[in-house]
Amino acid sequence: MASPSSTLYPGPDVYPGTEEPTSGPMPIVAGAAITTEAPRMSVSLYRSDYTARLGQVPDYISCEVSWQYLGVGSGELVVAEDDPIAPYLLAVDSDVLPIVVTVGDNRWSGRVAHVALERSGPPGSGTITVTLVDDWIWLQRMLASQNGGLSSVTGMGEFDVRSGPAATVAARYINSAATRLGVPVCSSAPPVDSSPSVRLKARMTPLADLLTDPLKDAGVSLTAQIWLTTDPQPPDLLVALPDLITGLTSPTVVFRPQVLADKPWLQWSDTMANVGKMNFEGTQPSAYRAIIGLDGTGAARNYDQVINATRRTDVGPFGLPEIYVDATDSTLGVESAAAGVLGLANTRGRAAASFEVADADPFVFGKDYVVGDIATLKVGGLTWRQRISKVTARDDRADGLVLIPAFGDEAPDVTGNEMMVRALTGLAEQVRTLQAGR
Repeated sequence: MASPSSTLYPGPDVYPGTEEPTSGPMPIVAGAAITTEAPRMSVSLYRSDYTARLGQVPDYISCEVSWQYLGVGSGELVVAEDDPIAPYLLAVDSDVLPIVVTVGDNRWSGRVAHVALERSGPPGSGTITVTLVDDWIWLQRMLASQNGGLSSVTGMGEFDVRSGPAATVAARYINSAATRLGVPVCSSAPPVDSSPSVRLKARMTPLADLLTDPLKDAGVSLTAQIWLTTDPQPPDLLVALPDLITGLTSPTVVFRPQVLADKPWLQWSDTMANVGKMNFEGTQPSAYRAIIGLDGTGAARNYDQVINATRRTDVGPFGLPEIYVDATDSTLGVESAAAGVLGLANTRGRAAASFEVADADPFVFGKDYVVGDIATLKVGGLTWRQRISKVTARDDRADGLVLIPAFGDEAPDVTGNEMMVRALTGLAEQVRTLQAGR
C-alpha cells in the first residue's frame, strides 16, 4: 500500500514535542506533576524516523500498553475509521509507524505491528484495532555476532565471549550489535554495576535469547525507550559509550539495564479496598529431570542430565519426571548444566496474579515500583513473593485510566493482541526446536 499524502491529516507538521493539540487532553510532559486522579494517556504517531509527528490521537476509543519484564511489551489502540490518523495506520504494510504513549511520568515507545479494520456499515463507520509492540522488539531482530561490532563476516572467531557484571556485559553486547548494523540503538550501563558476574558467548545469537535469562538470574531489568531530540541528554550513556563526546543528536532507542533493589514494603492484597478486579492462577510443576543432548550424532551422540532434587522431593513419586533439552552449538552454544537448568525453569510450578488499581493507590508506577521488582502478594489468606512481570496501563471511554500490575512469570491476563506478539517473538525458538537433532 502506498504511503498516504501528508495532506490527509490536517494537524501540524512540526518537530516532536513542540506542537499543541487542538482538542482532547493535553500531552503529559515527562517529569510534570500529575494533578488529576485519573490522567488520560497522550498518544502520538510519528514518521518512520521520528523527525515529525504525524498527529496526536486524542479521541481514541481505547488504548492499552504494557511494560514487560525482560520481554516485548505489547499494546492495543482502537480508533474510529474516520479518525484523521486512520490513513497512516492502514499503511502499515509499507511504512514503519512509531508510536509514543505517555502515562504520568512514564513513556512507552514502540511501533504498529498489525492493523485490523472492521466495518458492517458504510465507509467510515468502522473501527480500527491496532496491535502495538514496544521497542524491546529490537533485541529480537539484532544478532550478537562472534565478530563483535565489526561488519565483516570473514575471519570471525568461534564466539564473542564477554565476562563481567551482568548489566555491563548486556550493554556491551547491545552496543556492539548496534555499531555493526548502524542502527539508532544504544545501551547505557550502571555507573557502579553491582550485578552478579556472568560469562556469555555469542554466535549469531539474537540478543533477546542471549541476554534474557542471564539478566533474570542476576536480578537486572532491561528497559527500552525512544530518546527524542527534545529530551535532555542521557548522561548514563557515557559509562557504556565513553566515545560519545557530543551526546545523542538524532532519535535513538536507548536500552537501560538496571540492578533491581529489594522492596519488602511493596505489597498487594485481594482484601485492598482499591482493587477493582484481580486474577490468580497456579500451575503444577511438570518435570524435575532434564536430559541434555550434547555433541555427536547417531550412536556416538553424548548426553548429560540435570536433576532438581528439591522439586523431585516436593512432587513425590507421582510427579511428572523429565524433559529433553538440546544443547548443541546451534542452540546458543551453552554448556550442558546451564541448558538443563534453563529447561527445568520452564517446567517449575507457578503462581501468578494481576490486580487492577488506580495509579498512586497505594503505589506510583515508575516511582515506587518498576517491572522486575519483587513484591509480596496476599491472595486467599496465602502469601507469595513474586516478581512484577508486567504493568499495563489501560484507558477507555467507559472506565477511564487504570493500572494493572501483574506478578509471576505467566501473568493470567493474556489478551488477544499479545498472542500475536508471542507469535512474532517465539518464531525463532520454534524453528530451532523443529530442527534440533535428537
